[in-house]
Parts: sequence; C-alpha cells; structure tokens
Amino acid sequence: MITRPLTTVAVVLLGWQLAWTLGLMPTEGFPSVLQTVDAFWTLLTTPFAKKTLIGHVGDSMRRWSLGVALAVIVGIAFGAGLAWFRRFRLLAQPIFEFVRFLPPLAWAPLALIILGPSLKAEVFIVFVGAVPAVIINTWAGVTNVDTILFDAGRTLGASSTRMLLTIALPSATLNILTGIRVAIANGWAALIGSELIGAQSGLGFIIINSQTAGRPADILAGMLVIGAIGLSIDFMLRILTRRVSHWQGTSL
Repeated sequence: MITRPLTTVAVVLLGWQLAWTLGLMPTEGFPSVLQTVDAFWTLLTTPFAKKTLIGHVGDSMRRWSLGVALAVIVGIAFGAGLAWFRRFRLLAQPIFEFVRFLPPLAWAPLALIILGPSLKAEVFIVFVGAVPAVIINTWAGVTNVDTILFDAGRTLGASSTRMLLTIALPSATLNILTGIRVAIANGWAALIGSELIGAQSGLGFIIINSQTAGRPADILAGMLVIGAIGLSIDFMLRILTRRVSHWQGTSL
C-alpha cells in the first residue's frame, strides 16, 4: 500500500533530476533535486529570520489550527441554523451567498489595516477561507436528513432543538466531515497567502523572502514542505473519518 506512492515519488524525483541535468528545464531559475535537498537541510539546521524550519512550521500550524477550529465551530452552528430555522435562513442566506465568493486574500489588506500584521489578522484570513465549506456542507447534510427520522422524533415527543442536536447533526456527520476536509485545505492555502503579505515568520514568509533574495531552491523547499504537511493532515483526517463514520457504512 505504501510501496506504490513511494515508487511514484522516486520516479518523479528521478525524472526531475534527469530533466534538469539534460537542460530540459531552465537551470538558472529552477533548482535541481540535490539543490532543493541542500536548501531544505539548510533551512532545517540554520536559523532563517531567527528560526529554523521547525520553528516556522510551528508558527504556521498555530495560525492554521486556530483559524480552522474557529471555522468548524462557527460553520457547523451557522450551517445548521440555515438549514433548521427558516427566518434565520431568509435573513442570513443573501449575506452568506455574497461573502462566500470573496477570495480570502481580498480580506488581507483590510485585516492588516484593522488588526495589523498580527496573529489575529492571520487567523482571520484562515477563518474566512475555511468557513464557507463547513457552512455549505453542514447546511446540505442537515437539509437532506431522512424526514422519517424527524417523524419518529416528533412521535416520541422530542422538541425541535433536541431533534436538531440528536437527529439532524449526527445524521449529517459525513457531510460535515467532508466540509471540514475541504475547509482544512482552503484554510491552509489561505494561511500561506496571508503569510506572503504580512507575517514575520512561517512557511509563506520563507517563500516570499527567498523570492526577494533570489533563492529558488529555498522557495521550492518551502513549497514541498507545504504540500507534504497538507497531504499529511488530509491523510490523518481520512483515518479519523473512517473511525467516526463507520456506522454509516461509508467514509471520505
């Protein structure tokens, strides 16, 4: 199971190095595999802006985790409200439909003006990038719950709020987890974008400063770390999903 992905990675790296050696790609602007590995090791062992790569990864993960956690909490509550309460939907849906089409980075200049280049600004940009997916999938999941379950709840005397909490949301688990999975990816992309603009540390900060200094190997090393972390997070979420939603007979 692990052999196939490792083989694919090995073939890609070999092809990359061979194409670079044969001059099939611009050697002046695009680093080789060996140059990228050397840049990665340097970032890992030598402080960059007073922090090694581990420190920058830690700062990025902290901003991302806070923004995504806030997006999950707000997104589930807001999405359930849209699906469950008609008056709330009539008031909030037009606003949500407008705001969700604004790219996260469109908020960055305003966030930097109001909050400054701070943790709050970066968390906010992650939040606005992640929350729409949670809202939409929670909304869809609660809306599509089998009405027979609600009829059974009413027969047993359950209140509207209790049916939402004990029937609708548990039945929408897989939809919600799908939204969280998308939110994780969107939030990670929004985080890197926010760090390109105003952060003083993090993976995006490494990339933008390496671009200014003309170090393409450092840029590519940072990009590979970003992709590897995102892939690892998604893999762990898949495992969590299988354990949480096995009772529904399916998973992400």
